[in-house]
Amino acid sequence: MLGKKEKSWGYHQTLGEVVDLLGKAGHDITSRLAYYHLKNRKDSIAEQLSFYEYLNENFFIISARRKNLFEHAVSWGISVESKKLNVYSFEEKYEVFKDISKHGINIDQNTMKKYLNQYDEYTNWVDVHILITKTTYPTWKNLY
Repeated sequence: MLGKKEKSWGYHQTLGEVVDLLGKAGHDITSRLAYYHLKNRKDSIAEQLSFYEYLNENFFIISARRKNLFEHAVSWGISVESKKLNVYSFEEKYEVFKDISKHGINIDQNTMKKYLNQYDEYTNWVDVHILITKTTYPTWKNLY
């Protein structure tokens, strides 16, 4: 398995090892490439460029872009306030968001700017390094 090691997440495989494992897979692969993971890995630029080249030559890459960046920044502001990235059941959603639902929250300008700038950095990274085959613009309407 790529990415996980003995019950914990980490970056214990080099990008070269990841490419080697992907190349040896005898089945179709569906994955998500997260920019923040690649930033956190601290691989050299040469290693990253080689990895991007492999992905671009061997995968049908779909980019999901947001049309509403305000919604994106607000969503991250809520995650910061709730200290939860994801919820997995109605019960968990209720527990996590009941106080926010009752009292609301204030998201300061710096938080909004931070997440808007992060999204801009992400889209610039994609545009420079990833050969997109198809772009989608998911909305809440078509997620359900």
